[in-house]
Amino acid sequence: MFAYHLLHEAATGSIVTDSLGDRIAESQLNEPDRRLAYDIVINCIRRRLTLDYLIHWYSNRDIDSIDLPVRAVLWIGFYQLRYMDKIPPHAAVSESVETAKQVAGKGASGFVNAILRNCLRSPQTAEDRYSQLQSLEKLAFRESHPLWLIERWSGSMDADKLEAFCEFNNRKPPLVVRVHTANISVCAFAEQLSNCGVYYEKSPVHPDCFRIVGSYNVEHLPGYADGWFAVQDETTLRVIDRIDVRTGHSILDMCAAPGGKTAYLAQQTGITGRVVAADSNKRRMRQLADTISRLRMQNVTTVVADGTDYDALTKQSIMPGSFDRVVVDAPCSNTGVLRKRPEARWRLCTDDFARLADLQKKLLNNAAEFVNKDGILLYSTCSIDREENEAVADSFISINRSFEILERTTFLPAQPTDPDGGFCAVFRKI
Repeated sequence: MFAYHLLHEAATGSIVTDSLGDRIAESQLNEPDRRLAYDIVINCIRRRLTLDYLIHWYSNRDIDSIDLPVRAVLWIGFYQLRYMDKIPPHAAVSESVETAKQVAGKGASGFVNAILRNCLRSPQTAEDRYSQLQSLEKLAFRESHPLWLIERWSGSMDADKLEAFCEFNNRKPPLVVRVHTANISVCAFAEQLSNCGVYYEKSPVHPDCFRIVGSYNVEHLPGYADGWFAVQDETTLRVIDRIDVRTGHSILDMCAAPGGKTAYLAQQTGITGRVVAADSNKRRMRQLADTISRLRMQNVTTVVADGTDYDALTKQSIMPGSFDRVVVDAPCSNTGVLRKRPEARWRLCTDDFARLADLQKKLLNNAAEFVNKDGILLYSTCSIDREENEAVADSFISINRSFEILERTTFLPAQPTDPDGGFCAVFRKI
């Protein structure tokens, strides 16, 4: 029932995965049931399209004609039947029927019972219906991505890359922590993890990172309160490393919250440098302030300001031409981080890319005003979409003739060990 309530929230538009671990930890469930609830919720959200196909095929009803409470119950039932070997089929059916009865009445429970038992009796139905799909529809079914999004990506990826990327998005992301080397060395942190019985792997991507093996509450890892580490994907660090931050540099982080990049920039520029962290989201800026405080950074100034509003920035004493490095990690579609943000694939629509690109261009053009002579401007997203990435970079360089482009790179994950996807473009003021 706990998993049902979370899935029903997700179906009505709430983002539940951001707080899923905390909500399950605060529940009255025992540890095995907590793991089961987490598995069901996160994967029913990831696999929603596949589950909707199955519901449609076995009910012969349009999916939108089925009330959301019943649909959420059926997601759980079909997920257990198709993807979970540890739960006996009869138990999955009976539990789903009982949940349907509680949330939608006796009639709904009979409907759920009939559909799930039809699935058990006639597994060939799904195989037959699957065989009738076109190739991209088959990929959409197998890997549970919106067909329109797969069609969009197929224009820039070959079939193998497209399939590998979609498979990647359905894998469980590792918990990656960056050692905050201003407070502890990488070797000393590894020793502390070992002493506390925490299993880990050295990151294959970045020397300051570890991938924590198993399920852990971040706050219970050694050194959390002492600022020994920050949770941060390696791609973010690879992007920042491209702009050669040095001791004493002045840096403007234009879209700073929730603060992972800011902390890494502050560590690199040292106590003789300074970082101004700006963002328009007050709640997320409070998160940033907490992170900076926990990591014991003294060289960060926080500013609540909209990066698209030049006057708002200058009123906060952010002066034009005064920064060695300016970073714009822009709001985006999140298509490079769908394994971490599974709801994003269902919330996106075709118009979002143009809308986001307009916002990104405004941020980037504003940011250019604050770069000093020979300074570096970094533009990055956690998107893999050309309209938000290369097209924005091309637009910027066509308008801002005082900048030259040094690099632009798309990070497209495919292998299970790859970090998140994303993009960066590096510009220098001439």
